[in-house]
Formats: sequence, structure tokens, C-alpha cells
Amino acid sequence: MILLMLSASLAGCTSGDPDGNDNSGIDMEILNQMIDDNLQDFINNTSVTVVNNHYSNESNEVTNHINSTSSDSVYRIMTGAIAGVENTGNISSGNDHVLLVRGDAFTGTNSSSNAQYPSLNGANICVSIVSLEEGKIQNWFNHNNISFTSVPVADAAEATAKFIDGSCDAMEGKRSVIEAKKTQLENDGSMNGVEIWISAPMGSYGELYEVESRVDFSLEQEYGTVLDIGYFYAEISVEGNCVVDCNSSDLPISLTFTSPDSDMVVEMFSVCSIPDYGLIAYNDVYFMLPGLDCTLTISLHAHVEFERDNYEYVWSDWAYYIAWTESEVTMED
Repeated sequence: MILLMLSASLAGCTSGDPDGNDNSGIDMEILNQMIDDNLQDFINNTSVTVVNNHYSNESNEVTNHINSTSSDSVYRIMTGAIAGVENTGNISSGNDHVLLVRGDAFTGTNSSSNAQYPSLNGANICVSIVSLEEGKIQNWFNHNNISFTSVPVADAAEATAKFIDGSCDAMEGKRSVIEAKKTQLENDGSMNGVEIWISAPMGSYGELYEVESRVDFSLEQEYGTVLDIGYFYAEISVEGNCVVDCNSSDLPISLTFTSPDSDMVVEMFSVCSIPDYGLIAYNDVYFMLPGLDCTLTISLHAHVEFERDNYEYVWSDWAYYIAWTESEVTMED
């Protein structure tokens, strides 16, 4: 490679008759002398040094130095397993799931009695397909030995529109949301005089319970640097077994939550400090403002709602993997 590059750079010196013997070829003795005279200068002016430092304990670093100037970029990885904060509690009946039902499809009253459910046999219910809510409705209707048909919707707005035009007989939601929706539809005249009513709570005992595990991760960015998050992954599993008043339908439960691909709740926010000004905050962002002192917090929440509290749930540790690049930046005055 060196011979080829030297030959190209010295072509003008060897294209004539350097030894004066009327031979236009290259005299090897002269060429060797030229290489000896210029090789060190060539090496000095074209040096490239790459230093790779690999650390197996939580981080990897790569530093590149080119022509006596350096551009530092550190690739960091944080991974492991950590126990989350676990809670078990009753979900208020005011937040329990109920159905808002069209009176021209099924007559009923705004009562807390579960006896209403047999009257909803064959109902068309607006619900997101293959969702937790659809699964809950399926369980509750099976418990009453009746059936329903899912009317697929993408969101609450589409569910409301289909409920108004009669494409579905009922729409589901938390009681507080459904009560507000009922008041809105009755006051704005959307139902054109059709009576609408709210079903009883859809838990076996009229209320739901929840078990959850939460964990927070924080990344710190120092002034004059920038952190670029390349990848984030987290996973946790939960196992549940019936322990009290069990029957043949109380089967063991095993669920795994992953981020960013499952129903795990992920919340992010960053707080940065601007010199001579103070703190500024951003919610639902996956970055920090480059060059400033910042903290990025990633909060994870996995939870299971169930109809009664006769199950014992055991959570695994949170497995996590975070990869990011840390680089220096020039801060102008």
C-alpha cells in the first residue's frame, strides 16, 4: 500500500529519464533511495490511531483519535435486574368498568343489580378488539352464561359515534367516564330522544382489585455533553394462583410484560437546568436538551386487574437494558 501511494505521489519525478541512460523505466536504486528519504514524512503526516477500550461491567467505551485531534464518544450500556415496588389494592367502584346501553335496544334501569346482565344477551358492544377490556367483557358475560358481539373501534371517539348511530347497542368504560358521557349525550341531544342507561359494575362482586409493580430509571447528563439514547428494553413477569374459595374456573395466571411492545405503562419526563434561568421540564419525551445539566426519568408500571381478591400474585424482578451514547459538545458563550 505504501509503495502504491508513494508511486502515485512521486510520479512526476520518475516519468522521465532519472539515471540519464535513455531508459524511461524506473531505476530501483533511485526509487529505494526516494522511499528511504520520504517514508518517515509520509508516516508522520498520515497517522490514524484508534483506541478501543472495552468494559464488561455495565459499560462499553470507544475513543477515536485522528491526526492528533480527538473526538470523544462513549457508548454506555446499563443492564441487570431490580425488584420493583409492589402494591395490591381495591379499585374504587367509581372507577369500575360499566356499560352505557341504548334503551331502544335493551330496556333497563340505572341500578347496581347484576340481574341486569341477562337482559343484555346478544348485545353488540363497541370495544377495541383483542384488548384487556374485551377480555373483561368476555369473562363477565361468560359468568352470566350469555353472549355478546364485539363491534371493533379504534378509540373512544369512534365508539361514541357508533353508539349514537346505533351501530352498537352499548359502549364500555370506567364508571366516571361513562357517567360523564351519558350526561353529555343527554344534554347535547345526540341520542334524539333515545333513553340511555348505565349497567351494574362488571366485576363478580361489583368491584375490581389490582396488583402492580413499579420501577423508575434515571439518566444524568452533565453540562457540555449530550446523551443520545439508542435502545431501551424492560421486562417483568407475574404469576397468580387462587388461594381462597377456589373452583375449576380459577386457573393459574402467568403474564409477561415487555417494553416497548406490550401493555406496560411507560412514562418519561426530563428536567434540565438553563444557566442564569433555572429548571425547565418536558413530559413524555425520550431525550434531554443537549449540553445542559439534565435528568431523564423513565417510570414503568405493570399491573393486573382482577375481579376478586382470592388470588395470590408473585412478581419477578424487572429485567432492563439501556444503551446510550455520551459525547462532548462545544458550548458557546
